[in-house]
Amino acid sequence: MAERQSTVNVPRALLERARKAVLIVRDAGNPSYSMARFTREAFTAKIAEIERVYNAGRAIVGESRPLKAGRPTNE
Repeated sequence: MAERQSTVNVPRALLERARKAVLIVRDAGNPSYSMARFTREAFTAKIAEIERVYNAGRAIVGESRPLKAGRPTNE
């Protein structure tokens, strides 16, 4: 699967926690652990949770419709 570059906005404090988490993994003996890998793993874990909780345990497949730009008002 070809990778597509994407930009997401996250609160600065959350980004700093993520960076520190990556550094902890690197310091624990995995010096090649990256933010990209962390992000892929986080997305994968959250998608698995959504499949389990909201999609009757079924994989999410098919085309998606466009997301509305901006943040939802309930965030």
